[in-house]
Amino acid sequence: MEAMVDANTITDVIDVLSHMKRQNGAVTEDFIHGPSEFEVREQNIQMPLLSKSLRRLRASRDLFQILLKIYDSKIDVIENKCTPYFLKKGIKSLPDDVLRHVFEVGYEEEDIRECTSFSTHVSSISRRFRRVALESPRIWTRLHNYMSRKLLRLLISRSKDAGIHIHLTDLWYPVNDGLEFMRVAVSECRRWETFMFHFTTPQIGLSTCQTFSNLNLPRLSTLSLRCSYYDATESEVAGSIASIWTLPSVRYFTIHNANINGTTSWTSLSSFDIILDNLYEEDKWDMWQVLRGVGGMPSLESLSLHFIAVSGFDTLSGMESFRLTVPNLRTLTYIFECCDPELVLTPLLGKIILPGLLNLKVEFRGCEIDSGIWVGFLFEGSNPYPSLRNFALKQYDSILNECELDMVQNAVPSLKHVSLEGLCTYVSPPDPGHSWETLRINHLDYMDEETITSIAETLMEDPAFKRLDIIRCRRVSLRCLMALKARMGSKLFYEL
Repeated sequence: MEAMVDANTITDVIDVLSHMKRQNGAVTEDFIHGPSEFEVREQNIQMPLLSKSLRRLRASRDLFQILLKIYDSKIDVIENKCTPYFLKKGIKSLPDDVLRHVFEVGYEEEDIRECTSFSTHVSSISRRFRRVALESPRIWTRLHNYMSRKLLRLLISRSKDAGIHIHLTDLWYPVNDGLEFMRVAVSECRRWETFMFHFTTPQIGLSTCQTFSNLNLPRLSTLSLRCSYYDATESEVAGSIASIWTLPSVRYFTIHNANINGTTSWTSLSSFDIILDNLYEEDKWDMWQVLRGVGGMPSLESLSLHFIAVSGFDTLSGMESFRLTVPNLRTLTYIFECCDPELVLTPLLGKIILPGLLNLKVEFRGCEIDSGIWVGFLFEGSNPYPSLRNFALKQYDSILNECELDMVQNAVPSLKHVSLEGLCTYVSPPDPGHSWETLRINHLDYMDEETITSIAETLMEDPAFKRLDIIRCRRVSLRCLMALKARMGSKLFYEL
């Protein structure tokens, strides 16, 4: 890479670096421009000075970008030359148990269709690697219905007594109903730990599963049922799979565009994720059908509701008197994607009773409502979350109205920890005497120095306050953060 840089620009950059050296490496904003530019009050004189400074700063920035590209290129070249050597030398010196762990981590990082290639590759590098790989049953445990019978039997043999992860799908080409795969896999069904069902046409997969009905899966802890799109009939089909087998140990359950049988008992289930997707269909979800299964989950501790392009619900007949109490639920997550959150959630407010809820997490993704989103709708009613201690709010490509922290604290007196991430809106300070212990502010582009100072002062007034995190808020300068740090000490953590 070749580039020409003006000599005056080089001089400017050298001056900045020299100033940094004199300050023993301390970096501040003050020495990258002349203070006199801002001390001049006469606008006719100040503007030419500022214009000149702007040209110099841009030229210096361009120089650093050129250097950055050169440094990155050099680093890539050196890493490409050195990494294989040091990896080979380093990995060879690792004890067997550590090497086995490295294999397992690498295996888990691979896609379901590539993980077997990883295992086969590491087992062919050397005799020692092969021995360790063959003594590592967990790198041979992920099976899918597009494997050949020969490969399937080999993996089952090498996985020994380790838990097996089953992936049954029709998404890949050519379409495969998985019948031959299941004939082999069910021979080890007592070792199944994960079963993932992902079909465009669930009836095909259901027919395969029904061929092997009444299976007892004592080690199965994770179950995932997914349809590629919403269809009322197909969603019922996918959900019915959960009722044809005996599942005494399932703890983690995910359904995507599927309903489950409300009569099924899930005594061991601790985590339930529901994804409702109306991207490709005009049909609306019947929320009663979706939620009725939660009543059969007495040990449920974590519930996630992810709404994608949901414009509302089908008839709410029966919902008027519907009340669902989830006594042991500790964490509730709402994810609203490309929809109107208030329209989606309002019919459910007051219907789900959560006396022991400790953590509420809310994400807005691509929710561009013309009138904006008012966060307060989450807290309507009289003390809706009586035990809530942690509230996390995230925003991605969405339009929010003002986020009123005083409204949140008044609605939930028990709240102790608040986290705000990605909000592009004004955040008003809480009232004094808030009794919060921590507040985390991450990537808030509208957070200015006056507001953050006001928030910090309010927090400091309360003896219960312990920590304020300010992470990459671009309108808050280093000078402001350092001034707050001087006053708050260890109670402030910041990152530019």
